[in-house]
Amino acid sequence: MTAARLSAFDKSPGRRRSVSLTPLVDVVFLLLIFFMLASTFLDNNAMTMLTPESDAEAVEQDDNVVEVRLIAGDRLNVDGEESRIERLAEMLKTRFRNNPALSVTVLVEETVPTQSLVSVLEAVKESGISSIVTAPVNSATGGEISP
Repeated sequence: MTAARLSAFDKSPGRRRSVSLTPLVDVVFLLLIFFMLASTFLDNNAMTMLTPESDAEAVEQDDNVVEVRLIAGDRLNVDGEESRIERLAEMLKTRFRNNPALSVTVLVEETVPTQSLVSVLEAVKESGISSIVTAPVNSATGGEISP
């Protein structure tokens, strides 16, 4: 009887099956893609804003910034004075010669046609000023800058 037992242990077992790692690699790859697509990347664009305090006096106007406000009906205000788009380039050229650090802020009401904005931007470019900022304003709330 012992001989029969020994002979059972002496036999080499059949070929063992190897475990395939391909499905595991596929699952790990799919999880990697899922987490890459589901993650959010922070894009912190900060903009400094000057907000007046309730007891603060009016903010002084910066001499290096020209505020151009486009109003409905192709009207134009340059630093609070009524003007025309056709004269804007010459006016900015004169100011730019006196102050090379000049920049322009263009505030556009919602109802102003895009062509008027393009005409103002072309006039600013023609004057030689390279620092231009545009922002939409809400005419219904008294000209506050829209988000």
